[in-house]
Amino acid sequence: MAGPSVLRFFSATMSNPADQNRRNCPGCGNAFSASADKITQCPACGRLVLFDDGRRRVAFEQGDLPNEKSLPSGDQSQSTDSPPLAREKNRPAVIGPLLARPAAHWLPYQAAIERQLVDLWPPRLFTFTKHERWQLRASQRGQFDFQQLHDPRFAKYLAASPGPVLLDTLQSLSPAIARQLARTPSSLYLRGLTTLNTATAATLAKHGGETLALDGLSSLPDELTEALARHQGRGLSLNGLFRIEANTAARLAEYHGRLALNGLSSLTPAVAAELADHRGKSLSFAGIQQLSPETARALARYEGDFYFEGLTELTGELARAFQDFPGKLQLKFHEIRRRRRTERSEVGQPLSLAFLIAAAVVLDIACYELFAFLTELFNSV
Repeated sequence: MAGPSVLRFFSATMSNPADQNRRNCPGCGNAFSASADKITQCPACGRLVLFDDGRRRVAFEQGDLPNEKSLPSGDQSQSTDSPPLAREKNRPAVIGPLLARPAAHWLPYQAAIERQLVDLWPPRLFTFTKHERWQLRASQRGQFDFQQLHDPRFAKYLAASPGPVLLDTLQSLSPAIARQLARTPSSLYLRGLTTLNTATAATLAKHGGETLALDGLSSLPDELTEALARHQGRGLSLNGLFRIEANTAARLAEYHGRLALNGLSSLTPAVAAELADHRGKSLSFAGIQQLSPETARALARYEGDFYFEGLTELTGELARAFQDFPGKLQLKFHEIRRRRRTERSEVGQPLSLAFLIAAAVVLDIACYELFAFLTELFNSV
């Protein structure tokens, strides 16, 4: 008869591997599947945790720290719920054994102070753990793969970093996080948001950088449209809209930046007439493959540039509708620039003639000075 050790061996080897990866979140206690040595997000509370099987405890936790004002006393290096800053072992060599324990107790409070003063704290002086810095570098490479973000320091650091902010996997966004992300002077990509409340949209509208991409929104209520139309940046991408009404188009026409509506597959003359009053520099309709003559005539009143990357050619009624259009028409294989070509031909010729006259005068003066110098040198010899 098999002994207990043999039975335990076979039960361990025949058990389901998925059950071995079931772990409990240190914040809410929710059980979920997570592998070791990989940062995972709790699906219940949104915490970022990293499990270490060697020590059988959580090695990293980011988000709302549990009860920061009343941290437990005792040896926090052995606590499973202690913040990661208290468990870091890669301390600088200047911190001796006498200062290591007070520093470990102070660092969690410093992180809490930074969260309270996040608007005033310089982003380069934030106290991030080693694992947090790993995730920051991954986010800067566009490898952010979490659905929630709780730490405003994380958002402010990404906004202050060079390059675009790529957070396409976020499925929810609070106004506090949006306020920090709106500080970036580059593009802000939030293409994973399928819903957005008016308060968060008004906060994102303060983004004064390049492009604000909200391609995950499939519908725009009137309040949300008015909030996004006040966006202070250079471009607004709403490629998730597959159909818009005339009242929505009228509100979007008040936007002063470049507007991308590449998800639209058709335009009615009423919607086209409203979008023709757009105050920005360009309108993009990459998803439109056909235009009716009525819609083309309504769009021809626009004073900016069009991007019809779904159209191969403008012929017949469409060509006559855009015959006097002064802006640029970007098609699938080529572009038409009537206004810029005319301005270049009118301005470029006088500038070239003036340059040739100035060069001839300078060359004549140089030859005269050289001849005078050679004559004087010859007479002196």
